[in-house]
Amino acid sequence: MKTLGSLLLLSELDIVSLRNKMYDVVVLLCDEEIYASKMAASISSFCKFYFQFGEAEVTVYLEEVQIGFGAIKLEMEIKSQSFNKDNINQPLTFGIGKISVNENSIEIKYQHRYNFNQYIKAKEIFSIKTVDELMNDIKSKNLELETSLSNLKKAKDLNARMESELEVGQNIQMSMLPDNEYSNEFVNVYAYLAPAREVGGDFYDFFFIDDDHIGFIVGDVSGKGVPAALMMAVCKTLLKSQSRGTNSTAKVMTQVNNEMARENNNYMFVTVFMGILNIKTGELKYTNAGHNPSYIKRKNGSIQKLSDLHGPVVAAMEDLTYKESVETLDPDDFLFLYTDGIPEAHNDKEEMFTDEALEQFLIKDKFMSPKASIENIIEIVEDFEHGAERFDDITALCVKYYGCNQNKRH
Repeated sequence: MKTLGSLLLLSELDIVSLRNKMYDVVVLLCDEEIYASKMAASISSFCKFYFQFGEAEVTVYLEEVQIGFGAIKLEMEIKSQSFNKDNINQPLTFGIGKISVNENSIEIKYQHRYNFNQYIKAKEIFSIKTVDELMNDIKSKNLELETSLSNLKKAKDLNARMESELEVGQNIQMSMLPDNEYSNEFVNVYAYLAPAREVGGDFYDFFFIDDDHIGFIVGDVSGKGVPAALMMAVCKTLLKSQSRGTNSTAKVMTQVNNEMARENNNYMFVTVFMGILNIKTGELKYTNAGHNPSYIKRKNGSIQKLSDLHGPVVAAMEDLTYKESVETLDPDDFLFLYTDGIPEAHNDKEEMFTDEALEQFLIKDKFMSPKASIENIIEIVEDFEHGAERFDDITALCVKYYGCNQNKRH
């Protein structure tokens, strides 16, 4: 395990500095701006939440598990007597990382494919100090660590409370979802959500805006348990309500983001992909807010990656204006939406399923129907996991467009 560097968090400006450095480091190591953006936002949420207990020092490590795969690990030491892990009623997972809490420190790990040959450059990026960081370094030398934790309750009591919260959160999550299948003369829609034991943040929705337009949504909330489930419920409700009277996904996403970011005291966020399809013309407008790219499976068997990113994750920052893109679905084309639980599924060897494996499936699958294709990808992912514990929800939504004025259904 190699150390990238350490940073003392004395103010929220230090958190901003850490977030920006980690974004640059992750882009260098894996060349994925969407993943880097999600990770940087996750780190910012993680640090802001624990910063409420007092000053803290964050150390970043690069750990190679196998060739081409490993983890970036953040270890935060809380420099305050007010911190007690038993008083945390907040979900202990932030975004795409996996978190564990010890007596006076917190650790979060981001597993991914990183280019470990770039370690030296990554360390250089992290070591560049701002004026504020230099002042913090001087101040940190004069700080005396006084750590005195209250007696901890037994681990089984904490686990029991967490399990109860997770169960309630999962019930909220599932009760908010619509029926998973819909069909008429223009479209056939099928959706699937398999919650992980510890996560309650994925959601999907589809609904008619007017006689000619139908909306599709897939999202992923940072965190788990009741807070994540409630955040999901708010986001899903706002997306649907703001869609009334408009077929602009950019307008909907802009309004929802400003509404949710205004009072986001828990520093949570949501990745969202939203599309609005004109069932008479096949015109598809879509906005991607920090989410995985969706795909169009064309009638001729080719796939088209909807890779445009129209803004950051929802609820992270106010006063943002999201954009949108436009594509056209032809009769017998499919639209495939999903969350990162599919490409980031892990097996018992800690290998990831990967985006490449998903694309290979989309190319090879015959797409007989939305339901059949989703069942096929879920079966492939479960075979790949080989019984390994799942730590993220898996969600997929698929739409077949029949077109207008033709013999559509078989």
